[in-house]
Amino acid sequence: MRLPHFALLFAALVQGLGPAPSSPGNRVGFRPSQGDGSSPPECGKDSDGKNKCALRLCCSSSGTCGTEDAHCGNGCQSDFGSCQIAKSPDCGKDSGTASKGRKIGYYQGWNTRNRKCNQVYPEHIKTEGLTHLYWGFASIDENSFEIVPDNPADPERYIRFTNLKQTGGLQTWISVGGWHFNEPDQPTKSIWAEMVSSHENRAKFINSVKPFLDKYGFQGIDLDWEWPVDSGRGGKGAQDTQNYVELVKELRAALGEQSKVGISAMLSSDYWYVGPILRSHTDHDSFIAYDLHGAWDKDFPWYGPKIRFHADIRDIHKNIQTLWFAGLDSRQVNLGIPYYGRGFTVSDKNCMTENCAFKGASHAGECTEQDGFLSNNEIWGIIREKNLKPELNKDAMQKQVTWDDQWIGFDDGDSIGMKYQYANQACLGGMMIWAVDFDSGPG
Repeated sequence: MRLPHFALLFAALVQGLGPAPSSPGNRVGFRPSQGDGSSPPECGKDSDGKNKCALRLCCSSSGTCGTEDAHCGNGCQSDFGSCQIAKSPDCGKDSGTASKGRKIGYYQGWNTRNRKCNQVYPEHIKTEGLTHLYWGFASIDENSFEIVPDNPADPERYIRFTNLKQTGGLQTWISVGGWHFNEPDQPTKSIWAEMVSSHENRAKFINSVKPFLDKYGFQGIDLDWEWPVDSGRGGKGAQDTQNYVELVKELRAALGEQSKVGISAMLSSDYWYVGPILRSHTDHDSFIAYDLHGAWDKDFPWYGPKIRFHADIRDIHKNIQTLWFAGLDSRQVNLGIPYYGRGFTVSDKNCMTENCAFKGASHAGECTEQDGFLSNNEIWGIIREKNLKPELNKDAMQKQVTWDDQWIGFDDGDSIGMKYQYANQACLGGMMIWAVDFDSGPG
């Protein structure tokens, strides 16, 4: 199951820097500006190194990078970034740019090995409406730097997976890496940074891609390196950024500009500074718009132990503004949608809604077995069993459901429909789902 990012964008937004080293956190793009001198300036004349904001974001009078009036208005330091709020694209909510565009579903190949129940094999995946289906994840050999299966059982299932593709319809791609690949306790954490660090190493990976795709019938490759730069997760510092760009450029050149083999990247709000450089070499990129809040919020004084939706459109909207400052083509971007919920155990059963206090994560699900997390399959099972009625929060564009002392925020058809309208309005090119095996199964 996907875990939250443990990096803060405010460090990534300083020019030349990446995500903050392995500190607990979430995917919310901007820490609320304190403006009281309690934190050292990250940009501007008083910052250590006189840093400029990446992506031409605005540097406030107190030295914080951001996209809003507090950063771009009175006192904005024009020598260290823009002082004008970028204009958001506006195609209209009925434009169909997203709703008639790409619909990408990630499939967690390991779910049949690690999940206690609700196991979903390739032939059980609900493919209706999908344009792309990604297998997550393949690995990279630490010695040869070649792309390799993550598990000995995967190759047989690759064939069952790629047999789902349709001529002129659904495409099946392989995704490489994933968030777990760079966890601090994983032996694989340094492989991405080592592989991209030299032309010779990159060539070893690149030369293995086409034979791997051809052998198993994949039509494209998705690069899921979620923590470049971060030394706590195997990164080599600022050099990772340019090395990663070189990898994508060289991979595109090796496959051919007119090649039918697709390339995409999974980019989180933690490092959208890479996106503008990659955009001319990838076919599309997916914006991670979930895990923005969770039980980890209690460790951050600017959030605290208050109930919040983990895929709240208000947070997503703030994060996505960085794209417009960077000049990214909105139609290349897919908006991420979670097929799972995150939740809390509340402090007071008489206060079970947004901004109420929580005392911990919600109880683990029977199948996913992670505190604070339930798959859509598990959520709907509980709703049916307890005869619950979910409530729509129109401001967040998410549903909530409560019982006993449990609160869960999640997406369903109603909230996803609202997010499609938002994505159409913002001229985005499609949607991305994490993960289809949270909402599929036999029968």
